[in-house]
Amino acid sequence: MSASTHRSLSWPVRSRGEFSRPGFVLRKSKGYSGRVVLAGEPGASVSVSLVWGPDPGERQTIPITGLKTTYAKFPLQFTVGGDTDDGRIEIAATGAGSFHVGAVSLMPADNIRGFRPDIVSLLKQLRSGMYRFPGGNFLSAHEWRDAIGDPDRRPPRWDHVWAALQPNDVGTDEFLTMCELLGVDAFISVNAGFGDAHSAANWWST
Repeated sequence: MSASTHRSLSWPVRSRGEFSRPGFVLRKSKGYSGRVVLAGEPGASVSVSLVWGPDPGERQTIPITGLKTTYAKFPLQFTVGGDTDDGRIEIAATGAGSFHVGAVSLMPADNIRGFRPDIVSLLKQLRSGMYRFPGGNFLSAHEWRDAIGDPDRRPPRWDHVWAALQPNDVGTDEFLTMCELLGVDAFISVNAGFGDAHSAANWWST
């Protein structure tokens, strides 16, 4: 399980403001780590909660200290107290002013360089010799420049082929890391749809 958002979201806070994302599969006693990128006004008191049930005690809340008007990263570390297939992460604020969410990322704390260990194990069992990136129709609209550098600063793009938002969490570096973990060769495909030879050459030399 991993989840992230890269859209910049803003809330005015008069008494309480909140952003919530459901759909997390959480397991009791398991650790989850991540980060949140926030900015806010001094009057806003912000906290981040991981919720695994309806009761007030079925959550862990981390207060955010040092909030500034410029975006900054804040680490998250949770230990879940119960099983659920529909947990959620909440970012809430009380007080006055406003706060802004730039990015959120959460995954199991035992991840291997950003990848779930169970998925790495399953992929190794396939004994593949090569993986391709990007693959399928997705390649025709892939802009490699959007998927390099700091993941929290990568712009999300609308994927017209799949009619879905592409957060660009997994880009060139992440793909090469995965290939290294699996011991397979990397097959890098260039965009021959909306791309051109010059862009492909720049990608190769980056």
